[in-house]
Amino acid sequence: DQKHEKKSEKKRYTVFVGNLPYDISEEDIKKHFAEVMKGDGVVSVRMLTDRGTGQFKGTCFLDLQDCICYTRALKMHHTS
Repeated sequence: DQKHEKKSEKKRYTVFVGNLPYDISEEDIKKHFAEVMKGDGVVSVRMLTDRGTGQFKGTCFLDLQDCICYTRALKMHHTS
């Protein structure tokens, strides 16, 4: 039953990160956010790339562990 399926879906916490250097690595992004969030709150990093060249576009989406990590990430808005 669809009603039951919706209740069992896990809530996702995703933030968009822009204005990143083109040479940054996924590991660098995870390390930076782990330092700020005081732990390993990043579940995954989805780096956006150009379809034609495969070159990183300087933006990514971070999937975060929970609401606490999400809130901490949002507090970083417009910071270095």
